[in-house]
Parts: sequence; structure tokens; C-alpha cells
Amino acid sequence: MQQLIIDTNILARLLVGNVRAQQIEAEKILQQIESGKALGEISILVINELIWVMEGYYKLDREIYFDKFQTILGLRGITVKEMKKEDLVNIMIEFSSSKLDFTDLYLIRTKRPTQKIISFDKELLKHDL
Repeated sequence: MQQLIIDTNILARLLVGNVRAQQIEAEKILQQIESGKALGEISILVINELIWVMEGYYKLDREIYFDKFQTILGLRGITVKEMKKEDLVNIMIEFSSSKLDFTDLYLIRTKRPTQKIISFDKELLKHDL
């Protein structure tokens, strides 16, 4: 079985669809994963970059792309490189309704009880209880 590490641009084409030929190719890759012919692995770094691309470059609100991305992430053939997928899904659910960015939520939800977050971001520090 083919094992694929998925880059940001593949996910961006699936979510935005602005380059038709690449969107078709990305959809084929997703179909391979859905059908069990391939496994896909996504890095936390790719997710962070994807969020920046969606909101920073394309100026899309989370409500526009979130459900479709959540569906992709929920596929059985998709794994997350650095953590348990269920932990990432919980962070993403919180992200969808939070004003905090993904990196801040990731830091908050992955820190150990003995750790403290150091930042100049006052909003982040308010949530680091």
C-alpha cells in the first residue's frame, strides 16, 4: 500500500479549488486514501501552514473551509505525524469556535502540567491556566 505524506498545497487545492488541474489531482489522491489504496499522513506543520494560507493569503473565515478540512482529517486512512489524531481533532474543534490561532491552541493543549507557556501574547497567556 502506498504511504503518502501530504503537503499543504494538496490540501489547499482541495479546500479552495482555484487551480483546476491540481484540484483534480488532489481529489484523485484523496479518493485513493478513501478507498484504502493509500494511507495519508499530515504533519502539524502542514496544518498550521494550511490555516495561515486559508486565512492569511485567501482571506477566508474559518467557517468557510473548516467543515471540509474536518472531513478530510476524519478519513480513516489519514494519520497525523506528531500526535494522536483524536487530540488534533479536539484542538481543531476548539479552533473552529475560538479567537486563538492554531499554534496557541496547540501549545495550550499539549503542554504538560509542569510546564508554563512564555509569550508576549496576552490573549494566549490568559488561557494558560
